This record gives sequence, structure tokens and C-alpha cells, in this order.
Amino acid sequence: MSGFVKWLPDAVAQGATVYTDTKVDKLVWSGDRISEVQARFLDGKTRPTLRKLIVRPAKGVLLAVGAIGTPGVLLRSGLDVKKRVGKYTHIHPVTICIGKYPEPTFPAYGVPDNMWSPKFGDGNTGYLVETGSFFPVLNASATLQHGDALHKIMLDYYPSGAIMYAHHMTGFEQNEEYGRVELDKYGEPELDYKLARSNVKAMQESLEVMSKIHFAAGATSVLHLRNPPLEVTPTSGLDEIRKIDFAKPQSATIFTVHVMGGCQMNKDQERACVNNDFKLRGMRNLWVVDASIFPTGLGANPQVTIYALALWAAREICELHGKPFALNHQNGGVWPWPGY
Repeated sequence: MSGFVKWLPDAVAQGATVYTDTKVDKLVWSGDRISEVQARFLDGKTRPTLRKLIVRPAKGVLLAVGAIGTPGVLLRSGLDVKKRVGKYTHIHPVTICIGKYPEPTFPAYGVPDNMWSPKFGDGNTGYLVETGSFFPVLNASATLQHGDALHKIMLDYYPSGAIMYAHHMTGFEQNEEYGRVELDKYGEPELDYKLARSNVKAMQESLEVMSKIHFAAGATSVLHLRNPPLEVTPTSGLDEIRKIDFAKPQSATIFTVHVMGGCQMNKDQERACVNNDFKLRGMRNLWVVDASIFPTGLGANPQVTIYALALWAAREICELHGKPFALNHQNGGVWPWPGY
């Protein structure tokens, strides 16, 4: 069940107040304590309005805006822990290709058909081959084509298409910086990420493997999101896949939905931004609880690990204030105490 179905209703039932369509500008602090959270309400197009929201915490602030958003809030607030916030950000690079089949596939209808194979997951540069639901917006946004060329791709590959992607989960070096989150001229966080050389060869290989799987399943052609797009058939074009230069900007589309790090909990004191009790270093009432505290990229989807960290942090905070903490397994809820 999603957060809208389970976690938020549970929180409201225990006394939480939820503000939607708001955006945190910054945290106001003095010494080692946060005194205010300053936010603004957004309009229907997610643009900031002149209406402000100020929250003055009684006990503290829990920051959970993700591995890009959390460093953004901290940097806007002047809470850059020894110039470490935003550094060592990891992603799982994802390569994608789209097969075209003789009959309509209705790829956006019904129950999500996500399946995966671990066959290619071993080794220093392993990857999972996965399938999933395929929506028009993905096809439209995944290519740099526009106008008539994009229209043709949409007509050819959406109604009779099937998507396949490779989730590249290994090959990360401890000494590489990979990504860095910084603020742009508008004060918004942006991620600058450098692909590891060890990943590039595996990414080319994954596209070739997925093309062959598509053809074995009956696809008549496969579209690769190169710039310009590369269309291969069972008899031509496969050799071109190995020439895709992922290291060159704007040469190929690379996806990710897993962003980790940037505000690390780390035994390496030169990288650590967060202590083992989830408190931001140097602050007494600011906890960070999201994927930004990961010391490295995981070799799998990070969702369950984030859930586990949230439970761990809840216990730490409850026990710090002398309050009971219990996990209700029957109802799937976490119950600290009313009115905290």
C-alpha cells in the first residue's frame, strides 16, 4: 500500500498535520538548534506563491526530502557540514530499449507487468534485466527527437511496444565521487553525475542482450534511445549498439530512479555528514532520514532499506525522549505515542 493509503492516514490519526502544495525554503538555526522551518505554498503549476508557512518545532525537525532534495535544503540553509553536503551521490544507471511487435500490446493497461531476471547480475558490472509498464510520456521524454520524427516514433512504438530495461547495480568504486548535488542560480538542487568507465561497457552489452530477448519474443524491431535514435532489426544494426558513447553528454538517454548519498552516515570521518543516531553533525534537533544518508550505492532497489532506516530513526528519536516505541505487526503501523 502506498503512503497515501497507509502511512499518512496513520500519522494523521495520531495527531499529525499535513501541509500539501508547500515547499521548504530553508531551516533557520542558531548554534546547534533549528528554530524555524520556512516554507511557501505553491500554486497549481507548482510555482511558489507569496503565502508563507513557518513551523517552529517543539522538539526537532526530521528532514526526508530525498538524496537530491535534502542536500538542497541544507545548502540553502547554510548547513553544509565541512563542505561535504551533496558529495558522493550515487545512482543506478538504467539503460532502456523498446521493442515493436506485430500486434497491439496495450502497454499501459492492466496490472503492472514488472518482471526481472538476475542472469546477468554477477560480476563487477552486473545488471538486472527488467520489464515494466510502458506509458506514452516515457516514450516522448526518452528521446531528443521532436515534431514529425517524434510523432512517427510514438505511432510506431507506443501502441505495439514493450519496454525492457537494465538496472546496473555494481561496478562502483569507493574512491570515485560519481555525483554531486549543488544549487543552481535559482537556489534549486541539481545533480551533476559522471558515469564510471566500468559501467559503460556493461551498458552497451545490456542493450545488445535486451535486443536479442525482444527478437526472441517476436519483436520486428527495437528502438534504442540514442541521439539520433537507433532502430535495429533481427538482421541489421546490432553492431551499432556497441558504438553508443554513454560517456558523451547528450549522446544517449540514461535513466535512474534510485538516488542515494549526498548526506552520508559514514564511518569515514572525512565523508560523514550524519551521526549514527541520524542527527546532522553539529545539530541537536535535526535528523536526516532518507536515502541521502547512504554511504554508497546499494546493489538493489533502495526502497526497503529506506523503510528500515525510517523505523530505526523513529526508535532512536522515541527513546531519546523517553517515549515507548512499538511496531504493530498485525496492523502494519508504527505507533510512537499520541500527541508527540
